[in-house]
Amino acid sequence: MDSYYVCMYTVLLLILNLTFFVGKKTLLMMLISLEVLMFMVIMLSIGPFLFMYKSLTFFTVLLCFAAGGAAIGLSMLITFSRHTGNDLIKSSL
Repeated sequence: MDSYYVCMYTVLLLILNLTFFVGKKTLLMMLISLEVLMFMVIMLSIGPFLFMYKSLTFFTVLLCFAAGGAAIGLSMLITFSRHTGNDLIKSSL
């Protein structure tokens, strides 16, 4: 059972990291791929931790960190797009 979760973590993180590094033309696409990565981590971690601890405390903390990261990313996107006029990464260099 544990090896199943390790394999799932490895495969999903590999796929999501590849999409993060391939699709880094715009800031919005980078932020969306990071949010999908956090969502996958939350969904994969709720099963084992709920089974082991019989509590949703860890899930709630992880969800709070994901929401905080989304808020920071959205504020960065708004600031960046107001400053440069678009969200292309090339325009910041």
